[in-house]
Amino acid sequence: MEKIKSAFFKFINWQYCGLFLIILFSLVMHLSVITQPSDGYIFDETYYIKDAQNIIDLHTTDRPEHPPLSKLIIVGGIQLFGDNPIGWRLPPILFGIANLFLLFLICRQLKLSVMVSTLATFLLALENLNFLISSIDMLDVYSLFFVLLAFWLYLKDRFFLACACLGLSMLCKMTGALGCVVIGLHWLFAGHRKPLRFLLSIYMVPIAFFAGLFVCDSIIYMKWINPFTDFVDMMKSAGTLTFKDYSGGWEAYPWLWIFVPQNPIFFGTDVIRWQGLISPTLMYTIIPVYGYLIYRFIKGERQSLFSMLWFCGMYLSWIPIVLITDRLTYYFYFYPTIGAVAMGMAMVMEKLNKGRLGKAILLLWLSGHVASFIVLSPMQLWLSIPLCLILLAYIVWYMGILQKSDPATVDVPDAVPELPADAGVDILPEHTPDSAVIQVDKQSEQ
Repeated sequence: MEKIKSAFFKFINWQYCGLFLIILFSLVMHLSVITQPSDGYIFDETYYIKDAQNIIDLHTTDRPEHPPLSKLIIVGGIQLFGDNPIGWRLPPILFGIANLFLLFLICRQLKLSVMVSTLATFLLALENLNFLISSIDMLDVYSLFFVLLAFWLYLKDRFFLACACLGLSMLCKMTGALGCVVIGLHWLFAGHRKPLRFLLSIYMVPIAFFAGLFVCDSIIYMKWINPFTDFVDMMKSAGTLTFKDYSGGWEAYPWLWIFVPQNPIFFGTDVIRWQGLISPTLMYTIIPVYGYLIYRFIKGERQSLFSMLWFCGMYLSWIPIVLITDRLTYYFYFYPTIGAVAMGMAMVMEKLNKGRLGKAILLLWLSGHVASFIVLSPMQLWLSIPLCLILLAYIVWYMGILQKSDPATVDVPDAVPELPADAGVDILPEHTPDSAVIQVDKQSEQ
């Protein structure tokens, strides 16, 4: 019994325990609804799964406006696991889980603490629209995977690999090109790191895209296709999708995505209900969160820069695009930006985690986020409530929200040992030598 107890406390004090629980519980929640519905498609699955079946049977595609890599991933899922809900939805679930892990890695690469990185991952995992898009077989989750991988590689100064991933993201869905905007803006504003290497690496985006387009087209059509001609045809097909020529009821202008709630029912029965709605705890805090981050950035805090540019590149870019081209857009196009908002929210929440009022607001904010996910998600309540409450309880404990003292603070009885300047430790001078306190930065727990 003592060994079990010791192992349990060792596990919950492991710095990556939160990430492990989030990944594990998210996988369980996704798998719990993978066969719902068992005899029908959810939203645009009806287009992409049927198109995958055409690729398998007829070696052709009915969706020429979209690039082919996501289509082939859908085909791969069907051929590996069968033409059934598992074959359709297991690949997006696995890619969605990978996206959670990549967000954590991006946060850590930005030198955010393990606590903030875990919190951002928690907020993304329990965000309704992210959960929905990561559960159904559409193109977006695959494109976002390569965008996030590109972000992480870029932050590690792996510029050539990052740009290759951006090309692959565009090969999944052309909206992946907005990832180029994010990286380009960050490179410009963050100090022009390794300029020659970065500028040369840009060529990897079209190289990866067109080389991949040639390979994917060859697999689909079983013959060689000129990738440049195919790209032109793709853009012509996409150019016909405008607000002027379409009025199906699902379309939404980008400037309304975060102000006017949309609630399309992607699929609804007496048993399950898939709702395409951004979690209100995220939607209604976007403006104050980024207002505060801009203020902190002006005051000299640089860590929020990437989150702000991610928001600008992946979301705000849509406004001039639509104004200039009248390109048809949908509410769920906000999906690639949710990770940026989750990161920004986590940074603000860390600032709130001080004093009784801040901790009370933080607890209410987190509880509301979990409650909105439970209400909006398609899971049965007997499963969603305990899993979400366990995650919430861990986050509250890990952040020390219910404790009077700040988290990650330990008393040192005697003298304070000398530490190197880069050890991530701040000595608080207001304490007496007999009761010195060392506040350990969570980044030192790597």
